[in-house]
Amino acid sequence: VNTDRFENVVFCRHEENRGVSAARNTGIEASNGELLAFLDDDDIWDDEKIRKQVVEYRRSDDIGAVYSGTKSVDSDGSIITVQRPTKTGDLTKELLCDHGIWFPTLLVDRQTIVKAGGFDEDMLMREDVEWIIRVSQHTEFGVVSEPLLIILRGDSHDQKSDNIDAKLNKGHAQLMNKYQEIAAQYNPLFRRKFSGYSEFKIGRAALAANRATVARKYLCNAVLRWPFAAKFYVHFGLSLLGNKWSLRAR
Repeated sequence: VNTDRFENVVFCRHEENRGVSAARNTGIEASNGELLAFLDDDDIWDDEKIRKQVVEYRRSDDIGAVYSGTKSVDSDGSIITVQRPTKTGDLTKELLCDHGIWFPTLLVDRQTIVKAGGFDEDMLMREDVEWIIRVSQHTEFGVVSEPLLIILRGDSHDQKSDNIDAKLNKGHAQLMNKYQEIAAQYNPLFRRKFSGYSEFKIGRAALAANRATVARKYLCNAVLRWPFAAKFYVHFGLSLLGNKWSLRAR
């Protein structure tokens, strides 16, 4: 790696692959700044991302985390989707269901991270979602709606999809166990909504991993538990097409 144009860069390397959560925890422990931001190797920050987020962070003493909009592009640079989120404040209830924060957009202050703790290294999947929800219990969120993160959508192999079947089943159980109690603090109807969205997220992940049969089970459960979300039906319909045609339809 050519570090000539960087200042104060420290590379931390594990002798063996301990997973993404351990890598992030090592980065947090090695850092010494007031504000921390995260970047995965298949994403790109806009040049203005950090500056604009710091301005938003300083807007209120209640804000301990700032996220931004995203733009996904294909291998030739053509724009696929643009998301411009607007939700701010206490987002725990929002995040338990229709999660809308892309992890590499986050800027979080150290005080909030200390309160929330590090990443759970035992999580098999959606470890970033679990951490963001935990952060949300300790601070309010600010947002810069502009798409300041570029997500690269290519054909390269996603290492996080290895052993996907085991991760889907065990990871789903882990998430449900962690958040059932939090969801129950609101009301029985919300708990049912949370359960439906939890099933949907796993079903969508299975569909993206070309596991249409596995996805069908979770998406059917999502519809049964929360029959008020149109996208549940759309994804369930895709799962009925099988791997080849559901991929083309998506």
